[in-house]
Amino acid sequence: MSPVSPMEPLLPVRFNLTAYPNPFNAQATLSFTLPQTGRTSLTIFDVLGRVVQSYPAEVLQAGQHQIRLDAGNLATGSYWVKLATENHTAVNRLTLVR
Repeated sequence: MSPVSPMEPLLPVRFNLTAYPNPFNAQATLSFTLPQTGRTSLTIFDVLGRVVQSYPAEVLQAGQHQIRLDAGNLATGSYWVKLATENHTAVNRLTLVR
């Protein structure tokens, strides 16, 4: 095994999705890590399963990413955020409080 150079960026080994703050008021940050490069989609659903916001699917590099969720047009309540790649899917609950 060769030593890791301090100049090489370390890639995450786990697929992860978090939202903060949660509960939130108007804006939240969706933070996620991808262990490998791939086509990624992010969709926000209401409790009835209707899509209320979506971000265009695109190829993202492995590593850490953040998206700012602007919920100015959404009503108070619970929502689900789904992050999907070719190999992984994560779903987290968000609570919007006004």
